[in-house]
This record gives sequence, C-alpha cells and structure tokens, in this order.
Amino acid sequence: MKRSDFSRQAEFLSISELYELVKKYYIQEGSGFGHNKWKIDIIYDFCQTKNPLIFSDAMADASYILSSMETGMNELKVVDIKRIDYLTKQELVDFVSQMIGAAKMNPEMDLNEIEKVDILKSFGLNQNSIICKVTGQSMENARIFDGDTLVVDTKSSPRSGNIVVASVNSELFVKRLKRVNGTVWLLSENEEFADFKITEDIDFRIIGVVKKAVRNIT
Repeated sequence: MKRSDFSRQAEFLSISELYELVKKYYIQEGSGFGHNKWKIDIIYDFCQTKNPLIFSDAMADASYILSSMETGMNELKVVDIKRIDYLTKQELVDFVSQMIGAAKMNPEMDLNEIEKVDILKSFGLNQNSIICKVTGQSMENARIFDGDTLVVDTKSSPRSGNIVVASVNSELFVKRLKRVNGTVWLLSENEEFADFKITEDIDFRIIGVVKKAVRNIT
C-alpha cells in the first residue's frame, strides 16, 4: 500500500482503531515480522491531532506484551492488554457479556441498548481500568487461572494484601503485594513459585489493583 493511500485511510480511524494499529505494528516490528515503521509514523501524526495519549498508551502496552513474549510463561504474566477507554461499544458489550456468563448472572437488560458510560457504571468498571489477559499458574490459590482476563484499576491506591499487576524490569506479573518493615514483596499464591523481594536494582512499579478475574468460558 502506498503512503498516500494508507494516510487517507488512517485519517478516518477511530481512537480504538488507532490504538490497536499502533500496538499491532509495534509488536510486529519488535518481533521481526513486519516493516511498518512508516505506518507507525503516519499514525503518530493522527494520534497527536486526536489525543496524544493514544500513541503513548499503545506503545507502552505493546512493550509489555513484547516482554512477555520473549520470556517463559510459568509465572502468571500479562500477555495482552486492552484499555477500557479505547474499547468500542461492541467490544465492551462482548466483554461484559463474558463477565455475565462467567458469573452465571442473568441481568434484565439489553446491553446493546445501553450507553457505554452506563454499562461501565452498572458493572463496576471505569475509564481508568485496563483488561489484561494472563497466562501461568502462580496465582491459582487466589483463583486466578491460566487464560483468565483481569479487570485492573490503574488509579486505585494499592495496599498491602491487594492483588496487583506489577511491572518488574518491564515484565508484567500478577502478584499479591506485601509490605513488611519498608520492604516490598510480591507474593505468589502457589507454593511451587517463589516470592519476589523488590530490591533497589529492580525497575519496579505497580500498574494497578486487580478488581475482577473473569474466567475463560469458551
């Protein structure tokens, strides 16, 4: 595809589509399976016009996904990220429908007839949430299993004892946060996996607090 043709198409993309394309092309570039830098540059310009956060959020999420792809998967780790504020209405309806099915709920409402903001409010979601697909077995005793999808609040203040998504040297792990005498620990919920002590040489930050775990029912 010519640059001019791609640019014309990109001009009419929604923020959800721009976000997903940046993630897709950056992951392809990082994996060595694509030559999309010129497309990323074009999308960057449109993101700056619509909302600069689109590009930075997508690049950050793609980097986390790439880090997980490059290492082993025995620990419970995040392998995909979607942000609530970039979901289309249909994507949100599909995810909430999965939540309903996994919880065996039967709400008397037609999700397709409800505004996006009202769906978020009804199911305890907010614009600061991210949806994380996880793989691994290290949190099974907390009833978080391989293939589950987590709802993570990125603005909630993490407390000792919370289950969190944490970035450890650019890899995203799901662990229970524990603070003991000023020392931060990331605890597993499976005796076969070791706990992490966060030391000064580790690049560490908490992405958010896990609010829900949605079982894969497909």
